[in-house]
Amino acid sequence: YDYAYHLANKHLFIGMLFCHPAHPFSKMERLFVAVIVSALVVFPVSAFSVQFGQTGLLRTLIILVGVTLPRNLLKLYLIRISQADVKLELSGAVVEEKDVMSQWIFQAVVMVLIATLTIIICMLCTQFISNRSEESLSTVLGRNGDGLCFMFTLEIVFDLIIPAPFSVGGCPEKFAVGFFGRWRAERDFYEPWEDAEKPKWDPTDASPVRAPL
Repeated sequence: YDYAYHLANKHLFIGMLFCHPAHPFSKMERLFVAVIVSALVVFPVSAFSVQFGQTGLLRTLIILVGVTLPRNLLKLYLIRISQADVKLELSGAVVEEKDVMSQWIFQAVVMVLIATLTIIICMLCTQFISNRSEESLSTVLGRNGDGLCFMFTLEIVFDLIIPAPFSVGGCPEKFAVGFFGRWRAERDFYEPWEDAEKPKWDPTDASPVRAPL
């Protein structure tokens, strides 16, 4: 259950449908990021495949390194700016409406610029594909949709194996390997507390010795 909840809020594509309604990274923002990064995967890979072939180790490396790394960096940046306005409201400090509005405007401007740049890249790739391939654009793009499968799967794999820092209960930061490493550390930290808070008496007990009022 914990991992399913985590995946529903962390995974880009799954989160578009199942993230918590109160999550600062909203479903519409996730949809925007998903469209941008998907376009930056499919179009460049399609253009590369038209020029250098549909298969081969080099094409796989292009997907894994040349596309996935910039995609991840862009995704992390877009997530950060999309959550900034909500974090400002939840920071506990006195926040004026103009501060939230200015943060929202900055987010909108950045997203418009990124969307414009993505459209330009896709147009260049489309022109390249049209000049070099006799097949239709939709056929070429559809045949190179495996990049989206890489993106969907690698996000889950990386979340399970990449070490990341975390802090629990105000303790100094430590590193844990993926979700389950952090989950186990948090469980070990809070489990003794749960045992200590368990009632020492049974509320259904009919004996004359009752819990203190």
